[in-house]
Amino acid sequence: MKLRIIFTTGGTGGHIYPALAVVEKLKDKADILFVGSQSGPEKHIVEQSSIPFYGLDVSGVLGQGFIKKIASLFKVFQAMFEAKKVIKEFKPNLVVGFGSYASFATLAAALFEGIPFVIHEQNVCPGLSNRIMGRFAKKIFLSMPETINFFKKCRTIYTGNPVRSAVTCLNSKLEEKEEDKNTKRLLVMGGSLGAKKINSIILHGLDKLFSQKIEIYHQTGFNDWDRVEEHYKKYKKESFRVTPFIEKVAEAYSWADIVFCRAGASSVAELAIVGKPSVLIPYPHATNNHQKYNAIFLAKIGASMYIEEKDCVEDEVVQLLIDILNNPKRMSSMRKAVRTYRCPLAAEAVSREILALLSLGESNA
Repeated sequence: MKLRIIFTTGGTGGHIYPALAVVEKLKDKADILFVGSQSGPEKHIVEQSSIPFYGLDVSGVLGQGFIKKIASLFKVFQAMFEAKKVIKEFKPNLVVGFGSYASFATLAAALFEGIPFVIHEQNVCPGLSNRIMGRFAKKIFLSMPETINFFKKCRTIYTGNPVRSAVTCLNSKLEEKEEDKNTKRLLVMGGSLGAKKINSIILHGLDKLFSQKIEIYHQTGFNDWDRVEEHYKKYKKESFRVTPFIEKVAEAYSWADIVFCRAGASSVAELAIVGKPSVLIPYPHATNNHQKYNAIFLAKIGASMYIEEKDCVEDEVVQLLIDILNNPKRMSSMRKAVRTYRCPLAAEAVSREILALLSLGESNA
C-alpha cells in the first residue's frame, strides 16, 4: 500500500520552498497532501507544483494587538478541529511540519489523533510552533547546527535547509567559473513582496554604483515596483535589469557576483549552495528577530556582512557593496566561507530520514 504523507507549513516562501523541495523527492513514493493557511501564498505556490492543497482558516498570533491575538488563537483552536477531520479523511502515515502558524494546528491535530510527525526548522532561532511541537516530534531536522541547543539532541538531525532543485543544480557549475570572472554584478532581492529599505538604499546609490561600472539585477517586489522603476528610467538599460519578481532565480544567482538581500532561511541556504558573497539587512519585524540570527551565523563564518535596518546609513551601505566588489581577494574569501555551510543534498537527507522512520514502523501504517 502506498504511503500517505501530509506536509504542513505556510506564511512565507522561506517555509514553503524547503517543504516543496522535500515533496519533490517523495512524490513518486507517497500520496501527498499539503495543508496550509487560506490567507498565505502557499496555495498558489503549492498548486503550481501540482500538489493537492487544503487551506485552513488560520493566521499568525505573535506581533499583534491583544484583541487580534485572541481572535487568532480562537482561529487556531477552530483550525485544529478542521485539521483533525482532514487527517481522519486522508489517513496519513506521517505528518511533516516546516514551521509557521499554519503548521501548528495540523501538528496538534496529528498529536491528538496519534499520528506521528516530524518537523524541520529553517532558522537559527526556532519559531514558536516548532519550539512547542518539537517536544512531541519523532525527529527534528535542522538547517543550522547552532539550533541543536533548542531541542532534545537525541531527536535532532542536522540536514541543512532543502532548496529548490534549480538552485542545487548550479552548485558544481558555478564553483568552476567563479574565480575566472572579471565582472561586477549586483543582485538585489527583498523577497516576493520586496523590501522598501533595501530598494531605497540602492536607488540612493545608483549614480555611484553605475559610475563604478557595476551592473544591477533588481527584484523590487510588487508593492514597490512603480517607485523603483521610475528611478531607473534615466539610466542606460544595458546597465540594469529591474523586475517586480524574478521567476528564474537560479539564473539570477548564476549571473550575480554579490547579493544584497534580507536574511530569510531560504535565502541564506541558497547563498551557500551557489557560493555567493552577500550583504544582508535582516527584516527587523520577523518573529523572534530570527533573520538577525541567520545573518549573524553567516557573518561569523566570514561569508557575509550584515547591518541591522535601524543602523543603515545609505551611503555607507552602498560604499560597502562597492568596496567588496572591487576587492577580488575578499570576494574569493567570502565565496569559500559561504560554501563551508552549503548542504546541496538537504532535501535528499530529509526525505531519506522520513522513509527510514516509516520503514521502522513508527507510523500508523
